[in-house]
Amino acid sequence: MRVRFFEQTNSTRLELQTLLWALDETNALASDHELALTVYKYSQNIIGLPERRFHLERNNYFSSKNRQRNNYDLYQEFYRLISKLNCEFVKVVGHQHLAGKAGLINYLVWLIKHPGVRCEKIFSTWMKQSIELY
Repeated sequence: MRVRFFEQTNSTRLELQTLLWALDETNALASDHELALTVYKYSQNIIGLPERRFHLERNNYFSSKNRQRNNYDLYQEFYRLISKLNCEFVKVVGHQHLAGKAGLINYLVWLIKHPGVRCEKIFSTWMKQSIELY
């Protein structure tokens, strides 16, 4: 497990910084390999970024009131990284039932305890079961 400290930030910026850190690490690991990556998020800000790309870039990250958008630097980095990776963004429902959250937490704890194990099938089975709960 790695820990990183971010200073001079807020919740929206921190969420983007954390995702960019993970995408950058993934990009470094997959530099010579084709990698398909699925990002599960409940944040509409991040989920909506791919669709907002054309508009943001066309306006050079300025709003209609001619103000530089907050976090424009992170948006630019986000677009740079996803251009290199085969990313799919999946919105998950926030504030899910506790049973579903507990299952995900148990799964993540298991992954941490078993580094290097390929768990795609286990995770996909867990996701199907969790989705059926809701």
